[in-house]
Amino acid sequence: MNKSNTIKVKTNPDNNDTALPRIEASQEDIAQAKKLATNTLQNYSGLLGQNQAHTLNNFLSRKGRMKGKITQEQCMKIFNITAQVQSKFIKLNIQK
Repeated sequence: MNKSNTIKVKTNPDNNDTALPRIEASQEDIAQAKKLATNTLQNYSGLLGQNQAHTLNNFLSRKGRMKGKITQEQCMKIFNITAQVQSKFIKLNIQK
């Protein structure tokens, strides 16, 4: 089995009662999310809401131990934000 296709499932150590699984993102997902977050902040910063910009900045500024623990949910959040901004950009260009 290819290493990039394996899914690592970890339980939440903070709450032993409801041990929710955390699925770590693959390196390809992390690289794509970083690229999309950087491009979105550089090119479409005017279309971002305050919370969206804050989320993208926090994702890009991870350092140290937290850098290796990016979950698939966090990557999906970045993908959703960039999709929303791209659709806003397309709507603005169609209206012109």
